[in-house]
Amino acid sequence: MKDTWLVQTLDKKPRDAFHAKVAQVFGGHGVLLSKEGWELIQSVCTLHYMGAAEFEFGTIPECLSAFARDSKELTTFPLIISRKFIKPNFNHERAQRDARRKELAEAKRAGKKAPRAKKVVAQRTDDPTVYVICRKSDAMDVPGRIISLAGDKIQLKRGCGFSRALDPTTDYDREPIGWLELDNGFMFFLGYEEYVGMSQLFSVAPIPEAK
Repeated sequence: MKDTWLVQTLDKKPRDAFHAKVAQVFGGHGVLLSKEGWELIQSVCTLHYMGAAEFEFGTIPECLSAFARDSKELTTFPLIISRKFIKPNFNHERAQRDARRKELAEAKRAGKKAPRAKKVVAQRTDDPTVYVICRKSDAMDVPGRIISLAGDKIQLKRGCGFSRALDPTTDYDREPIGWLELDNGFMFFLGYEEYVGMSQLFSVAPIPEAK
């Protein structure tokens, strides 16, 4: 597989026709998707504006067209991401740093040795499941790439919000429901409904939702 550099964030589908048009005009004019292409994508989700030319001028439709051509070569599977691999949300990191400073100050005032600092970890209590759609030939490599993205260990042209969505603190963190990796062509979703919709668009039988 090629190095991952471009990851398009996918948000929930527009609430109505007006919001769909707003996304097309102000968020994705340069994407060069056809009217039909926009309608298909926005029946499932919408493209987050990434703010870089590399995501425009046909990059996304070319990736999706190749995906459609290879529909018989696609596979899908769930990927459980261990919480230990998720980069803690910045707000969680800051809260834990503030708590540590308070702990050190209290120990100093009491003339005691402060307890050893705890490792900063994601605050969610479960190991999240993402739903992956990729080519069968890439199926062995894609999980490691997604886990690296969960830990923010891959430098991207634009941040895709995946690690924040895995350890959210705000509504903004929770907006992304899926991601389209453009360099190799694979998708992964936190939103099960969107995963099912995209699977159906590319003639892939979706797997049952993890419980």
